[in-house]
Amino acid sequence: MDKKIRNLIIKKIFTTLEEKKISQKELAKILNISSSTVSAWATGRNTPNLDKIFQICNILNISIDVFNINKENSEFYKKFNILNEKEKQLILMIINKLIIDNH
Repeated sequence: MDKKIRNLIIKKIFTTLEEKKISQKELAKILNISSSTVSAWATGRNTPNLDKIFQICNILNISIDVFNINKENSEFYKKFNILNEKEKQLILMIINKLIIDNH
């Protein structure tokens, strides 16, 4: 993943966590992952995979548009982008459900 995109993701996630007064430990519990994983994201040692990004966006109510993840070339993004916010949230919830059911 491009370093610029990685930094954008980390910054937005942790800024939103602070704004919503959600701790790293709480996010880890919601995502069913270790606190050290979230800590690694916070320090830039690692980044969440795309599945986790979708989950985090859904949890924190962050529009996927804030993450510039090769969206110009993504067929999914092109289709996703024409949806209204309610439809986008529904898609993210469905993806989140699929991720949870398959793990």
